[in-house]
Amino acid sequence: MAVVTRCADHVNVGNFKMGCLIDAKWGQDSFSHGKRGLVARPKRREYDANAPLVSRWLALRFFLPNECPPMLTRPQFVTSFPAWICLAGGLLLTLADSALAGTPSGLVWPQFRGPTQQGHAEASAKPPTVFNENEHLAYKTPIPGVGWSSPVVADNEVWLTTALLEEKKLQAICLDYTTGKIIHAVTIFEPEEWEEIHLQNSQASPTPVIDEKNVYVHFGNYGNAAIDRATGEIVWKNNEIVVEYMTGAGSHPVPYEDTIIITCDGADKNIIAALDKSTGKVMWTQGRSQPLRNNADTHRSFSTPLIVRNAGQTNPPEVMVSIGPDQVHGYDPRNGNDLWYTTYQGFSTVPMPITDGESVYVATGFGKATFMAIKLGGQGDITKSHISWKNNKGISLIPSPLLVDGLIYMSTEKGTFLCIDPATGEQLYQERLGGNMSSSPIYAGGHIYLADENGVVYVIKPGREFKLVQKNELQSGQVKGSPAAVGNSLLLRSENGLYRFE
Repeated sequence: MAVVTRCADHVNVGNFKMGCLIDAKWGQDSFSHGKRGLVARPKRREYDANAPLVSRWLALRFFLPNECPPMLTRPQFVTSFPAWICLAGGLLLTLADSALAGTPSGLVWPQFRGPTQQGHAEASAKPPTVFNENEHLAYKTPIPGVGWSSPVVADNEVWLTTALLEEKKLQAICLDYTTGKIIHAVTIFEPEEWEEIHLQNSQASPTPVIDEKNVYVHFGNYGNAAIDRATGEIVWKNNEIVVEYMTGAGSHPVPYEDTIIITCDGADKNIIAALDKSTGKVMWTQGRSQPLRNNADTHRSFSTPLIVRNAGQTNPPEVMVSIGPDQVHGYDPRNGNDLWYTTYQGFSTVPMPITDGESVYVATGFGKATFMAIKLGGQGDITKSHISWKNNKGISLIPSPLLVDGLIYMSTEKGTFLCIDPATGEQLYQERLGGNMSSSPIYAGGHIYLADENGVVYVIKPGREFKLVQKNELQSGQVKGSPAAVGNSLLLRSENGLYRFE
């Protein structure tokens, strides 16, 4: 909300210092025309999370006299533009900001499983618990083609990917968050033939990554690309990394500093690669160091790595926990160096790890599915030194687990929901909900949200005892992507479109 204050040498209206035009947070760049009209450009071309779009537009369009030069000083400004007008303008900004209180600002859900990769929304998020085709529905926008990528959100934009099967096109779709209107439909790749995929998969399953400037997409062997958010123009493409998935790509890209990290565990080779965000150039690659079985089918994996603080370590300060076939690794995300590993019996792993800062919790995939706790901070082979416990009862093969208030929650592809004590690995309860599940649960506004493949969304209260708060039934085809929670809204992709409930 805009705040108007008066001080000795300037008047502040919202986030604009009306004496020198730009607050210190914005730097000293001049104004320029962007896709949304005349806006202030900070030095790094980032939008200030505390300056809503209408505040900036009104301040520049109405509260600055046309004859003012871009870097007007206070003495010039005040003699021609009384402070009371600034104060009146501040009131209008306050009203405008209040009207757009539900509009996102910043990178609110920038990747698979949200801002921390843990499935947690921002603390202020409060999506509805009751919603359906008629209640609390802001919009339902049809999305052309097929795809199970989940939505990502930044500012007033929602991005996801899709495959147009008949036209043989792979696209990135951008929607206006507020209205649901499609802004961009960017065709990135046009393959001559589609690769074979699993019936549960799609040609557009990996979720995009979004930052202040670009959105980054991963389509497996078809390639990777960056798209300029403002123009919809393709910045770069890279299709150097090719492996034999056999069932299609499934791992989601992960951002780290100036790179995008992709995981490609194929039947023929296993490659983790970091691509430069600016150019798409491959910065480093890494393989799997531990032996694989003779059966090439067991060489594949589809999990997404988790980047966490390296407990008790400063070099490197962070570790990337990556689940591969028959092995789990901790890599240095700066260069791909292998820091530690442990082995297990499993392959085609899909669930993403979670962490409490001291340990990571890992589901091992098909075969003899096991859920285990690995203490962070190890080096080399940690099998005997850093494995706290293992649990192989009813473990998920597809949805990722969720950690909330000291308890782990897990939905399974068979439609069950269970709670585990992370201190011991003990299962506290297991409940059958309904249909099969591919979507991963998220936490927002004090509730857990998870969807089954039939389009039923369950709202559950966290705790040591199971408590179902609400069961919401949608009627728009299958649901396999994971929801995103932004402000007072819940976004969910179905087979036929994108919902936003508020």
